[in-house]
Amino acid sequence: MAFDTKYAPAIKDNVNQIISDFEKLKALPLIESVFDTLPYYVCIINDKRQLVYSNDSLLSRYNLTLEDILGKRQGEIFNCINADKEFGGCGTSEYCKLCGGVNIILLCQSKRTKVSEECRILAKKDNKITAYDFLITASPFNFEDRLFTIVSLEDISEIKRKRLLERMFFHDILNTVGSLNGLVQYLNSNPPPAEFAEIKKDLSILSNRLIEEILTQRDLTAAENGELNISLLRLNNKLVIENIVSQISYSEIAKDKKIIISSDLQDSDFETDKNLLYRILTNMLKNALEASEEGNTVTIGSKLIDDNKILFWVHNHSIIPKSTQFQIFQRNFSTKGKSRGLGTFSMKIFAENYLHGKVDFVSDIKTGTTFSLTLPIINNDI
Repeated sequence: MAFDTKYAPAIKDNVNQIISDFEKLKALPLIESVFDTLPYYVCIINDKRQLVYSNDSLLSRYNLTLEDILGKRQGEIFNCINADKEFGGCGTSEYCKLCGGVNIILLCQSKRTKVSEECRILAKKDNKITAYDFLITASPFNFEDRLFTIVSLEDISEIKRKRLLERMFFHDILNTVGSLNGLVQYLNSNPPPAEFAEIKKDLSILSNRLIEEILTQRDLTAAENGELNISLLRLNNKLVIENIVSQISYSEIAKDKKIIISSDLQDSDFETDKNLLYRILTNMLKNALEASEEGNTVTIGSKLIDDNKILFWVHNHSIIPKSTQFQIFQRNFSTKGKSRGLGTFSMKIFAENYLHGKVDFVSDIKTGTTFSLTLPIINNDI
């Protein structure tokens, strides 16, 4: 079966060919006894990148059956959010160009050699966002004059998540504690009394930031584990935006930049978790300010859509490169260095897994970049 593609070949073998390959491979001496004793996940794929054999470890770990995965590609098996962007499936969209899972298979097939690569997958199943990190090793072999690939997958999601959270925690916490310590040291040097009021204000801001950073890391860990508890409150979108703008306007990140509340903001009440909403919108606004140059304007607004939803949005005039757009919501991906990488991912998981909303963005040369958050006005599902 052939479809158009924007990256990897889209053509697939039919069901009869897949079943035939599976039965022949299963009949090979020792293949079941060897593969099923391996502690890691192993599968065999054909030259169309379709799975034709799997060991029990892969099936049991992800609660799959052979019927679920035979003939499917990696992104389709793990419900990658990009796997259905094109009719050709996994590997055929623009988003797949930077996928380690697709590229390692293509490289293995073209070079006919063993290769290893890390792969990030942002998946969505049953309206829940999940992030996977795999270390994939692919080795080619010929069978009946056809090219197949043995693929082993090591799920390193927990390792990557722990390392990233540790780096972020120590990075952000140490920065804030360092600033607090600097002010305390200055107080110990007997500054003029006229400066006490300003120092007191800075100490309050920094201590509140420290608490917020700790709570954010705690809540994100709980969210990924499915353990985050939320509480619905009746809120007003105009007041929410005014509060967030007020909190950020005098921060260092907003220096020499202008924040404008859209003039066509539609005043409305709605229900959601206040803490998560503030974290999402604050993150959006901070990201927009970080991406803006001195003298630039960032605009934030809100309006009703479809009678039962409310939209929040943040706009800036910068453009996100295509290569970055393809990875923007991936856990562990950041343009801000190795100590970052959960900002946009946290917005996604908070909004879509817990608030029954949607986070998205558009970025092009004509309009700049707009991040948006859509929420139900009445959140009966929470």
